[in-house]
Amino acid sequence: MVYLLDSASHRIRDEEWKYVVEMALKLFNSNKGKKGRKHVQWEVINAPRQPDMKQCGYYVMRYMRQITEKVETIEGDALRSIFTKAEYSQDEIDEVRSEVAECIQDDIYE
Repeated sequence: MVYLLDSASHRIRDEEWKYVVEMALKLFNSNKGKKGRKHVQWEVINAPRQPDMKQCGYYVMRYMRQITEKVETIEGDALRSIFTKAEYSQDEIDEVRSEVAECIQDDIYE
């Protein structure tokens, strides 16, 4: 199952992206000696959408944060239940920006 969380609103739902992901899965399974499904199942998750084309990185990091905070409680199709907003607030995006800045600062001054 491949879950698609697209902060840019339908921009990457073409066949080229699906082909790349499906080939990566086949290659991974081949390297591990596993048999995968013939057809990959895709599920689009209605996650928050970015208001412009400049914040995709912050949105993806915020997605990862939400998923990892709830990973123990997510079962089956429940992934969609953790994304209930249409978009993130400026405070939520600024929180991610601050965390990234702190990580970069820590790496520079170590």
